[in-house]
Amino acid sequence: MRRKQLFAPAPLSLALVLGAGLAVVGSIGFLRPARAAGQNPAETVLYRGDSPQVSGIRLGSWGSGTVEPDTRIAYSGKESLRIVSQGPYQGVRVELSQPADLSPYIDNKFAYLQFAVRIPSLGTGGTNSRFPGGFPGGFPGGFPGGPRGGFPGAGPGPGGPPPGIFMGYGGRGRGAARSQNVRSQKQQTVENLRVVLVTANGKPLEFFLPVDAARQDNQWLLLSIPVAGIPGIKPDNAQIQEVRLFSDIPTTLWLGRIGVVTDATPITVERMEEKYIPRNTPYRFTANATGGITPLKYSWDFDASDGIQDEAEGRSITHTFYKTGDYTVTVTASDLYGLKPSAKTTFHVKVTP
Repeated sequence: MRRKQLFAPAPLSLALVLGAGLAVVGSIGFLRPARAAGQNPAETVLYRGDSPQVSGIRLGSWGSGTVEPDTRIAYSGKESLRIVSQGPYQGVRVELSQPADLSPYIDNKFAYLQFAVRIPSLGTGGTNSRFPGGFPGGFPGGFPGGPRGGFPGAGPGPGGPPPGIFMGYGGRGRGAARSQNVRSQKQQTVENLRVVLVTANGKPLEFFLPVDAARQDNQWLLLSIPVAGIPGIKPDNAQIQEVRLFSDIPTTLWLGRIGVVTDATPITVERMEEKYIPRNTPYRFTANATGGITPLKYSWDFDASDGIQDEAEGRSITHTFYKTGDYTVTVTASDLYGLKPSAKTTFHVKVTP
């Protein structure tokens, strides 16, 4: 989907650094937001998919990762950046000649830093709860990505992922029921992108973008984080000098756009119908919720009679009831970063002998 350009570009060179050296291919335009007195800043675009001749992109590598312009596909411009990441520490480093100021957005809980990416490998696995049936469209000419491998993990300390991103999801065992949402022992698809923003004074701001929480736009994934939710960001420490981008396993992906957008869409959960399920029979439940571009987390409780608890997490989960009877199931969709009010729905399950 093409987007009408509303802002006049101001030159901003961009460097992608290989080790201690610099491989130059061009520069990139940074759009300074148009502002009226007393108004919030308009949308800010850091990368919009212009050609090297127009935007002056300069490309290189971080570690053993590689990056190059690709005119075959584009999101909002005429091309994209084809990135080969060999893991969470082998990707792309993007250095801006002038810092991008995110401070005007910190007090706006509806302002998001958004990355438009295309990850064709998600369409090759066959099963993917976030995109039933696989990622639509695939990639013309096949997927040129590298070998699959495990992810060495990341600690939950400052700058780490929100709880649950790398820990996997599963139910808490109970006498009458058990839930499970088990991931394969060896990760087969990209589950998270690792991003490090480096401020003008050299402070790294690290966060993870979970693919499960992405919004889909045709064959692109829109991965967003509230500017206010970026770990460590402050009004006097929001001048972004550098962006580093990595995937959690070796893969090839395409970057179509980086920019700040606003979205105040409330979270809502689609109503679910009453179900009849035989006892001791695993059943796959899938919830649907909307919240604009807000990354969502799904929590499940399978018996309201003993209080609402988080017994399982995930949009699609498998649950087994071990006792006959009537159950009230509650599914809650919440903002992964806790900035928007959550929403829930309930439905009844009759467990038969």
